[in-house]
Amino acid sequence: MIATVQTQPAIERAVRIYAEHGLVLARDLEQYLRHPLALCIKRPDLLLLARPVELASWDRWLDEPGAADAWYIRLLVGTPAAALAEMPHVLPWCCWHRNFRTPGGRLHVAPTSSIIKKLRPYYGR
Repeated sequence: MIATVQTQPAIERAVRIYAEHGLVLARDLEQYLRHPLALCIKRPDLLLLARPVELASWDRWLDEPGAADAWYIRLLVGTPAAALAEMPHVLPWCCWHRNFRTPGGRLHVAPTSSIIKKLRPYYGR
């Protein structure tokens, strides 16, 4: 889920977005905070939940980072440029579902290089 409206703190927007979809943010936060490879970044303008995955089996949680070729973005509240700038390293692909449509929703996949190219004016790498 990607949301970019900047009218209230990112965490408050995330709570509202989750509630609108009948979900509880605390469950995902706990899962992402407990997993050693998952990424959870919170700033006033950004909330990002992401994890490294093998694109071919994106729904499987990895125990070791070596096999990862993509970031699965579970939640992004803020701008994609801010999220990319916070990621500890670049992987070849990024993937996500829109509006929490898992299962059954289409997995969106994009090469990280093309995302960076589109965001170049905003992205420092």
